[in-house]
Amino acid sequence: MKKVFSIFIVLFVLTGSLFAEFTFSFGPHDPYYNPKTLDPYGFDGSKIRVFYMTGSNHEGNNMMIENSSLPASDPDHYQIIDYRDFNDDYNLMLNMRLSAGASVLRFGWPGYVMADLALQGLLNSVFVLAGGTDTLGFDGSLFFGGELRLFDMVTLRAGLRHYSGHVGDEILNDAMRTLGRTDWGPVDYVRDNMIELSVGYDGIKYFDAWFSFIMPNPGMWWSPYFHQPDWIHTTTDNPQYTSERNPEQWDVRGPYGNGYGGYILQLDLNGRYPFLGRYEVYGSVNLKFHQDGMTNHTLTADDDRETWETEFSAALGFTFMNAVDNLDLSFELSYHNGRFPLLNFFWKRVEYVSFAIAIK
Repeated sequence: MKKVFSIFIVLFVLTGSLFAEFTFSFGPHDPYYNPKTLDPYGFDGSKIRVFYMTGSNHEGNNMMIENSSLPASDPDHYQIIDYRDFNDDYNLMLNMRLSAGASVLRFGWPGYVMADLALQGLLNSVFVLAGGTDTLGFDGSLFFGGELRLFDMVTLRAGLRHYSGHVGDEILNDAMRTLGRTDWGPVDYVRDNMIELSVGYDGIKYFDAWFSFIMPNPGMWWSPYFHQPDWIHTTTDNPQYTSERNPEQWDVRGPYGNGYGGYILQLDLNGRYPFLGRYEVYGSVNLKFHQDGMTNHTLTADDDRETWETEFSAALGFTFMNAVDNLDLSFELSYHNGRFPLLNFFWKRVEYVSFAIAIK
């Protein structure tokens, strides 16, 4: 009897200690998964970036359209149309990103395991810095899901990620005046209700690494059609991009097969060195892989690529920590080789160098 009583006392003390350390609070808190990233669709604060494209393949003087007056079997059903004569002065662009996020509910045992619900969002836009400051377009992205923090060094995240691209109104007006057509519309980039699974590690003092796998939800809304995997069945009020309800495009494209899912992979690596209590130098690398690049962004199946489309970005920066009201102010020089930083320009690549000011 004494042995049972002793065991009961030990369990009671251990349980009491465990619950004594348990914390529960509503937000706001900073999300656990929020890496420094060069991705224009990251949530790590707001950024103003001026970038200079090293090539002459100017972004913004043309756009991809879907011509509804032509059958899907016509090679010109999807067209790239020019509406403005850009010259070398148009290599300079301005990229602006406004992002914010917060944990709205957090609980667990500090130092061991913590869980929370996080909500993050951003707006991303690009302006021309010559011949006027026309808006080429603007994007929105949202994340909502759960996070798990283990031993103050590993973060796991799972939730829904939304991407939506929009062509700028000035671009549409110019194109309409130039072409005078009403039987076509811009090819928008929309990924609604993507599933994001992520893991991050920041247990080393001067280094952190973050990886995300983003996949479609079978009942999601997806655009453009030629990126859409076979097993996406839209259940919204806009069903024209499903294979069953858009058989004309399905017949041209044909099935991709089980290996294609339109996945996105992303890796962020950061190294930093703080000094004098309020300064920091850092280096960042971002790698991104798009499986939808295998479609060559057309309905024609025989020109598909065998490899994923890749993006590479690298940067060096200097940060004033707690510069204003507990916000960090960073100055950053970077290089990028990959997609233009607007979703609706998914079909074109660009190489640029840039200077950015970031606040987080």
